[in-house]
Amino acid sequence: MEMYHVKSWEWIKKDEDGVEYFGFGLEQIIGDFHKGSFYRMKRVKAQLKQVKDSLRLKKDLLFIIGLIGCCATIRESRCGLATFVVILLLVFITEVVVVILGYVYRAKVEDEVDRTITRVYDEYNGTYPDAASRAIDYVQRQLHCCGIHNYSDWVKTRWYIEAKNNSVPLSCCRASINNCTGSISRPTDLYSEGCEALVVKKLQEIMMYVIWAALAFAAIQLLGMLCACIVLCRRSRDPVYELLITGGTYA
Repeated sequence: MEMYHVKSWEWIKKDEDGVEYFGFGLEQIIGDFHKGSFYRMKRVKAQLKQVKDSLRLKKDLLFIIGLIGCCATIRESRCGLATFVVILLLVFITEVVVVILGYVYRAKVEDEVDRTITRVYDEYNGTYPDAASRAIDYVQRQLHCCGIHNYSDWVKTRWYIEAKNNSVPLSCCRASINNCTGSISRPTDLYSEGCEALVVKKLQEIMMYVIWAALAFAAIQLLGMLCACIVLCRRSRDPVYELLITGGTYA
């Protein structure tokens, strides 16, 4: 079984339309996971802008939280440190929820893809103006796959039955094969692996990146909370330390 190779998502960076088609294809395959009709979705370009804006907002928020912590530590403010700990606790809880949801949805990816991918392929009509057809072709080319489980799945689609040419889309042709016509009588010219398993694997990889990033942030928040709690405990329990801060005398 041929292994697919996607070199660090370089193909996404080089082709802005490719980002749109690939994202559109994945969202078509996943289907309406939560709400909306089957074809209702946001453009990937807009989603990337939203991600960029949310990351910028999170960066600013973390900067403000860090500034509060630094000021509270320098000024030895119990109220400031307590506020800092509460904020970090809320962020930590959020990160834990993200990790849990990531694992939950990661387990559901395969079921959701399996539930909708047959319908997506049946909607294929092979025309360039059709966004769904472009998306499927792009996914097949980039993931080096053909059909749902293999190229023979195309035989059951409406497009294949109406075309009556005994061929699958040219996006199923191996890149190394010249003059490939997509004929199923020459299966060695076609990608042998189906797209369902590869799409599931790619989506699960993306979710794992999100999970690990959330875990890393959660660890940082936990470390910050521990440090702030240590300072709070030291300030409240050490009488000599308290007198030095307040300028009193020690009898």
